[in-house]
Amino acid sequence: MTEYQNEISRNMVCVCLTNGVEKWIEFERALSLIKWLQEQDGPQFIEYDGTVFNRSYIIGLCTRDDMEDKRLIKNGFYKCSFNYWHDNKENCGCLTDEEKEEEKRRYDEMCVRQTLKREEEDKERRLKREEAEKERQKNDPCYLFSDVK
Repeated sequence: MTEYQNEISRNMVCVCLTNGVEKWIEFERALSLIKWLQEQDGPQFIEYDGTVFNRSYIIGLCTRDDMEDKRLIKNGFYKCSFNYWHDNKENCGCLTDEEKEEEKRRYDEMCVRQTLKREEEDKERRLKREEAEKERQKNDPCYLFSDVK
């Protein structure tokens, strides 16, 4: 999609009709359609961009985000109270900010405990190696007479 097409697509609104038809029009041009819809005594029909609209068949003018939400709902998704989309078959597992903080705190504590445990295990292995080396040196007759100590 070119930059020009992308720019135009951002400024579009969708005219939603009761029969499910969706007509995309530029926002600036939709303003006159909105004005026509707001007229209490205006005509029942209006020709607009080559399409004849019947006032009573127009549900509303929707933004791109509204239409994306509609598409997701149609495809079996729902938006949870935390504003995230989920498949209808799955339960919302989203956490509140407080729960996220608590989860992070517990995770950090677990990481600290694991680090301390690893450091303790490393220290024990080092001490065992040093003791084994001393024992080997004590029993090694060549070591007793060597200059390296």
